[in-house]
Amino acid sequence: MKIGIIDDGLDAAHPYFNPSGFQYPPGFPKGQIKYATPKVIVQRTFTPPSPMWKYAATPFDPTAPSIATHVAGIAAGDHGIQVAGNTLSGVAPNAYIGNYQGTHIPTPGFGLDGNSAEIAAAIEAAVADGMN
Repeated sequence: MKIGIIDDGLDAAHPYFNPSGFQYPPGFPKGQIKYATPKVIVQRTFTPPSPMWKYAATPFDPTAPSIATHVAGIAAGDHGIQVAGNTLSGVAPNAYIGNYQGTHIPTPGFGLDGNSAEIAAAIEAAVADGMN
């Protein structure tokens, strides 16, 4: 299973997405492959023409809280991760993840915001990439 996360970009280096034991499926990685891992097999950004933000062209903004990291962890976080004395697992821990960052613009009191055109392009790319 390949789960596409269309949001503010996820942190593929988070321990919940440890690529150990995973191999890229045929045809992957896609997008910005230098950021991809055998667990997070797609890294794409959909950057608006303006306003420009210094992290808009990267699949993860390290200065903003990441809703996508949280959502991807629920959907496909690795099995058996220890957090605060609890053992956690995503719903589909063996699934691959596609990261489609469609929101980029820091908005005070809201987080990262996006435009309809970029979000629609992210959805189209996820479908074209074969995300389930």
